[in-house]
Amino acid sequence: MSSEQFLKLSQQYFSYMTFRAKQENMTHKLSINFYYGNLCSGCSHFFGIYHDNENITHDTQNPEAYKKYLLSLQPISNEDLCSVSGELYRSWAAFQLNPLEMKTTQEK
Repeated sequence: MSSEQFLKLSQQYFSYMTFRAKQENMTHKLSINFYYGNLCSGCSHFFGIYHDNENITHDTQNPEAYKKYLLSLQPISNEDLCSVSGELYRSWAAFQLNPLEMKTTQEK
């Protein structure tokens, strides 16, 4: 992976862990540098959150928070929601994410 890919993935982890911590009534005090350094060292997951070297793909410790996170990042229509379900939607949404360019629905 390139340093740009490590940075993009680090930003995804930081953003998602901040979101998940709020969902769990916790605080998230780790920096992007924490994720970046560990990804560069070969870390394949953090706190049950896995990636495919491009995007976060799933969270085994809190899958419900991951679902909420994906929905908060990428508003979808009722029609889209009805036509795509479960794991397929989560995989598709994770593949589409680009944390450098997107904002949560609360920021819009």
